[in-house]
Amino acid sequence: MTKLGFMMSATGITRAGIRIALPAWVTLLLLSSCHRHPVFPETGSIRFGIVHQVDQQELFADSIVYMNAAGNQYSVSKLEYYVSGITLTGDGIDSYTDGKVHYVNAFRSSTCQWVMENIPVGDYNKISFHIGLVPDSNKTGGLPGNMENINMAWPEPMGGGYHFLKLEGHFLDSANAVAGYALHVGTNACLGSVYLDTTLTVRFQNQRLDLVMNVNEWFGNPTRLDLNQVNYTMGDQVRMLELINNGTNAFAFK
Repeated sequence: MTKLGFMMSATGITRAGIRIALPAWVTLLLLSSCHRHPVFPETGSIRFGIVHQVDQQELFADSIVYMNAAGNQYSVSKLEYYVSGITLTGDGIDSYTDGKVHYVNAFRSSTCQWVMENIPVGDYNKISFHIGLVPDSNKTGGLPGNMENINMAWPEPMGGGYHFLKLEGHFLDSANAVAGYALHVGTNACLGSVYLDTTLTVRFQNQRLDLVMNVNEWFGNPTRLDLNQVNYTMGDQVRMLELINNGTNAFAFK
């Protein structure tokens, strides 16, 4: 009696010289079993973005339609600042710090988002960042000489470096006349830091992380700033500290 021999390949079974085709799903199963298990990435990336609003209203330039905590009706014509040292922290995983400095202009959308790369995968529960520049960067010529950084320069006679914030516009004063304001912050002593709790899981590339800046917080939390009394801050250490401390409360998750 002759024994029938069987030979199996990834595409079929050969029996006594006769090839028998396998169903497609069986073929795929056989092929997949020949490969290694997939290797998951060790790092991911986040597309970080900031939206600017006034108490949930969209921020428009040069419109005297907003009301702050002091009752000033005001507009915003300029809102520029630096974000730096973005750090993600989690339990039991390495923290991640974005070493780049980001110039933000509320009225130029291209400056309000960027990608942070090479973030260790894992679960993060805190995010922090600076409004402004750490001392190593906050020196004249410390940033690339593009037009944005040149326009943000802090005067040499006042210590050099860069503005951390420029918030400018107009308001209706106590006589109901249109007046201007320029709230500027600079110098190392006025570096602001934002701390937020989060539930962020990094697993793959270009995940979204969106924040909202509420412009009204700069005028009212924790220090209420009346534009009739405080409409120029450059060089006034007390007022700059009040302003930057307010600004650290201006950010929240979208």
